[in-house]
Amino acid sequence: MSPFEFESALGHGAYSGDRLLLRQLHFFGHHGVSEAERRAGGVFIVDLEVETETGRSASTDEVRDTVDYVDIHEVVRRVVEDGEFHLVEALVARLAEELLKLPGVARVHLRVTKPPRLAGQGVGFAVEIDRPA
Repeated sequence: MSPFEFESALGHGAYSGDRLLLRQLHFFGHHGVSEAERRAGGVFIVDLEVETETGRSASTDEVRDTVDYVDIHEVVRRVVEDGEFHLVEALVARLAEELLKLPGVARVHLRVTKPPRLAGQGVGFAVEIDRPA
C-alpha cells in the first residue's frame, strides 16, 4: 500500500454513520511558506469523507435529503482556489471547518496532499485530519 493511500478513519468514534467519499479532487491554489511559492501556486489534491446519515435519502431518492456532493465539492474548490495559506495544516483545518458547516455533516476526515516541491520527495507532503461536528 502506498504511504498516501487514503484509509478511512471514520466509523471508529461514537457515531458510525454512513459516508460520502470524494477522492483525488485536484485544485490549483496559492499556498506555501514563501511568497514565491504562493505567487507561483500549485495543484493540491484533496481526499475526503463526510459522515452523514443517508437512510432518508436512500428511501426518498431525493438529493434534498442528503448532503449534496456538489456542495461538498464547491466548498473544497472555494477554500483551495480562493484562499491563501502558508501551511497545509491551516488549509486542511479551514476545509474541515467549512465542511462541518454544511447541514447534515456529522464528521469529516480529509487529507490534502501537496505534490513534491523538494528533490527526492517522491509522492509529496500531506496533512490528514479527522474532525467531529
